[in-house]
Amino acid sequence: MKLFALITARCSSERFPNKVISMLGGKPMLEQIILRCKKLKGLDGIVVSTSYLTSDNVIQNICEDNNVECYRGEIHNLASRHLETWNEYGMTHALTVAGDSPFFSIIMAQRLINEIRANPEYWRISMPIPWGTAISGIYTNCIKKDYMEKQIEALKKCNDPKKMEEYYWVCYNLPVGDHRWKIINFQDIISPSTTTIKIDIDYPLEMAIMNKVIDYLGYFPEHYSDIERAYKEITEI
Repeated sequence: MKLFALITARCSSERFPNKVISMLGGKPMLEQIILRCKKLKGLDGIVVSTSYLTSDNVIQNICEDNNVECYRGEIHNLASRHLETWNEYGMTHALTVAGDSPFFSIIMAQRLINEIRANPEYWRISMPIPWGTAISGIYTNCIKKDYMEKQIEALKKCNDPKKMEEYYWVCYNLPVGDHRWKIINFQDIISPSTTTIKIDIDYPLEMAIMNKVIDYLGYFPEHYSDIERAYKEITEI
């Protein structure tokens, strides 16, 4: 078994160019994500999957500065880039982390890692999103290479180039109840009654708001409850 944290990042975002290298809490957002992944136990490595464009050279520099792997491939074919990344490092499993989710739950991610370590036969281990608690940016997933390869196989049959950039769950997903998909509980971490706040970053305004939250708290928040408290207490931007 070889389990990596797989971070997807590029600088050519249409909504917010260079967002992954924009400053968040005094460091590039990608570096904050890498540092968060380094707090997790049970990983065999951390790799950032990015493109071969020169605009993404800075991403490779951040990886080198933080002693993590960087794989560069197709810009508009995330499916192909991920498969090449898996093959390059001999990965059998991955904790998938979005490059716009610097506040993903460390506790929840650690629980996923522990579960996939104990049950490597599962294709996917995830946590259900309680009704009314779709906190964008807090979740991660653990998947097995078999599952990723099945998704890509199904994606090729879709014959839609636009779907190649965001291939997860697009053309193939395990049905609920499938023995290869384990869903574990996390309501002891995030209860269904928790206030819903979007904490991934897609726009410059969201980056400005989160920098305000960090400045207010005086530290980079490790827990969603820290962000929730700041939202309740900050009265002006």
